[in-house]
Amino acid sequence: MRPDEGSAHHPQRRRETGILLVDDEELAHKYFGMYFRMYYRVFGAGSAEEALALLAERGEEIGVIISDQRMPGMSGVELLEQTRRLYPNIERLLATAYMDIDAAVDAVNRGEVRAFLPKPWRMEEIEAPIAQAVDHYLERQDELAVMQHRLDAMRQLASFLAHELRTPLSAISLAAISSQQFLPDLIRDAQAHRRLPDAERRPLTKEQARALEQAPERVRRLAERSQHLISLLLINAGWNEPGATDLGTRFDLGQCVMRAVEDYPCEEAERRLIECNATAGLSVLGSPSLMASIIANLLKNALRAVHAAGHGAIRIGVRPHGEGLARVEVHDSGTGIPTEHLERIFETFVTYADDNTAMGLGLSFCKREVERIGGTLRCESEEGKYTRFLIDLPLAPTTGAAPGG
Repeated sequence: MRPDEGSAHHPQRRRETGILLVDDEELAHKYFGMYFRMYYRVFGAGSAEEALALLAERGEEIGVIISDQRMPGMSGVELLEQTRRLYPNIERLLATAYMDIDAAVDAVNRGEVRAFLPKPWRMEEIEAPIAQAVDHYLERQDELAVMQHRLDAMRQLASFLAHELRTPLSAISLAAISSQQFLPDLIRDAQAHRRLPDAERRPLTKEQARALEQAPERVRRLAERSQHLISLLLINAGWNEPGATDLGTRFDLGQCVMRAVEDYPCEEAERRLIECNATAGLSVLGSPSLMASIIANLLKNALRAVHAAGHGAIRIGVRPHGEGLARVEVHDSGTGIPTEHLERIFETFVTYADDNTAMGLGLSFCKREVERIGGTLRCESEEGKYTRFLIDLPLAPTTGAAPGG
């Protein structure tokens, strides 16, 4: 099969795809170019250093890199490792002789290369793996173009949300502040001055009075969190909002997580599925509003998994972890995540929800924002049994200052 046969991509796009051959043998370049130049744009480099220089200058034109394993200086595997880190969209192939086959297999298993091409070459035998690499590269370019289109649409959505929601959220916040000042007195006065006969009086219970007194503070927190999320949405969509990315607030992580769970809107039956325990006094640096939003997102996913399974429970915990770290764990015993989806759940626009109600932004957003404050977010799961998200954050330096929150 010729390289231009059996492909879903237009032949012109394939001919415009650059292939970089890295080999210190001049004859290898000569015969490779003679054979493949009619199908692709062929580039050549005699060493790893020369290849990296060429990639820095013309990397956008290259879709596949083929490197010989044995070269002076940097080996082929080392070069392709650097290529993967610097140019992750370029497909990587390793050319190697039989004596280096173990290094080639190891590189494939670690994901550093897509495949290896055994030497000495017969050009008709390496046509297929090269054509497959080109196809993978073009498919990835198509995916990136679609993602860019969707990000452009998100920018428009972000602008709309910012315009439509800022004014009512500001009004809610101001009303909550006013209510917070006067509502406790109103409750006490109403109870003390009721004129109904004793038999008809229905005084507020302690729980009702407490709920009313706490309502304004809760509304204020939610309004501030919504304002913060709008700012983050605009920032991630490409707008710059001065002061909206303050990630240096010192706050009690356990208190923040407990409040986030308390504020999450769910039915009483759902709330009974949630168990939350937090160690007090674990102060971290970041944004409490942002952390609350991350916890809400993970809790939403956990509730969805439990509902989909028809059974299960959710455990949320905050505790010290290792040297100088605090850990947040969100564990559910719901559906679990299929293995083939697990490695991609943090990618933008990837969702593992079966009902197609999620846009696939939540987990990529969570991971990115956790990493911005020096933490890590990872997921462990077994399909049909459980899913566990683990957030590890560095504890704030001890300064003697009272934690915020």
